[in-house]
Amino acid sequence: MELSRIELLAKRSENLPIHEDVCRWGVELCYNRKATLEQFVTLFEQDVSLASKLLRVVLTSPGRPAPPITVRKAVEHMGLEGVRRTIFQLEAFRQAFESADERVERRTVHYSKHSYAVALIARQMATTRGDADPDELYAAGLFHDAGLLLLERYRPHMLDIISAKSEETGLALDAIERDEWGWDHYAISAVVAEERGMSRRTVSAIRSAGLPAIEQEFLIETSIVSIADALALKAGIHHHAPWLSGVVDELAADIVGLSEEESMELMKLATQCVTGKYLNHAA
Repeated sequence: MELSRIELLAKRSENLPIHEDVCRWGVELCYNRKATLEQFVTLFEQDVSLASKLLRVVLTSPGRPAPPITVRKAVEHMGLEGVRRTIFQLEAFRQAFESADERVERRTVHYSKHSYAVALIARQMATTRGDADPDELYAAGLFHDAGLLLLERYRPHMLDIISAKSEETGLALDAIERDEWGWDHYAISAVVAEERGMSRRTVSAIRSAGLPAIEQEFLIETSIVSIADALALKAGIHHHAPWLSGVVDELAADIVGLSEEESMELMKLATQCVTGKYLNHAA
């Protein structure tokens, strides 16, 4: 499959696959007339498919905010009624077009939880360092696997093959993708992020997350996303590939200067949030 064809799908696609529970929680919040903008920010920040839809809508709306566009900017721009409409549209799309395959549904929620964990770890690392933007790193973490969601919708058989080889060899999905296709899902994730108005820094951090050493201009940001991805896997928050243990890139670890103790704390933070608060919009 040529990369250009998949990239075209990424540019044209308005919706990523979304689990029915995600939409249900979103609709429940919509019907809560006491819901605040802050609660909607929390909801959209916890799921990549929700965030992707919101940013796509904002980019085509009149008087849209200047890029880079964050979830908070988008929610504030749309207002309560605007975000409610967005969620209802996404739920209508899900009911009409989403796959009834339980395996696809299960993998979709795995992607979402894993991406949320990576976003949390990346933001905390950026906050601790002080020389990287926490919001941009959060966005990079949240969207780093958007390419897998896109492939899940349009080319699930490709993922089946890659997943089987990954399980057989123990190699990371992106390593096998590059060997089989000449590109990886991070390249598609970067296109999705770019199409949704994210900064060049964020897009670059996503695109090179699998091979942080090749990124020169935004090496710190790319290294943070790469490490956050590995730590989420090590914590057991996987993107449908539980056989992957999560190997932290040594160069990235040296660049960021992350200690073993700090790694454990970040893994603990992500696990607590994902298992205790994932899409708990009332929290």
